[in-house]
Amino acid sequence: MQIPIKWHERFAGALIERQVIGESGAEVFRIRCDGGEELFLKSEPTGLPSELAGEVERLRWMKRLDVPGRAVPGDATEDGRHWLLMTAVPGLDLANANDLSSPQIVGMLAMALRILHEVPIAVCPFEHRLEEHIAAAKNRVNVGLIDEADFDNERQGQTATDVLADLLSTLPETYDLVVIHGDACLPNFMANGSNFTGFIDCGR
Repeated sequence: MQIPIKWHERFAGALIERQVIGESGAEVFRIRCDGGEELFLKSEPTGLPSELAGEVERLRWMKRLDVPGRAVPGDATEDGRHWLLMTAVPGLDLANANDLSSPQIVGMLAMALRILHEVPIAVCPFEHRLEEHIAAAKNRVNVGLIDEADFDNERQGQTATDVLADLLSTLPETYDLVVIHGDACLPNFMANGSNFTGFIDCGR
């Protein structure tokens, strides 16, 4: 892996392991430094539909609000790729927190989402309203970026156009605006024992 030049010396003796969980298209690496420090390095090609530059902004904004998550020691753009260096969040993600019962996981997930929902939208500089998501979905369908083989069982055999039409037929007439995670699945919520420790994968 060719990491940005400015980090070559810092990570010369580190163990760097590729992470395989997740479907964002980004490459993620765990860096175990000689002194025991653990960091994560995320990389995506520049250009659309890259979300990494936006994730840098969101993580730094969350840190200013004391929303639990990763800190950003650095970022870079080099050789046609964005790079994001992040601290580790203690514990395990909720998909792998085998010591927690299902009610504990549900309760922790609800509590974590409430942390975000209670952030006043007036202080959130990021726009991800429903209309923008619908426009992005239409664009991805139109340019052929949808993997129809990856649909859930209910939608197997349908085309991306079919699924989009179903989505458009069920849009809510009204909805509340809140700060959200954007990919609120169990692997993106961290816990150390029974304590929620932070959000990861915050590009949306």
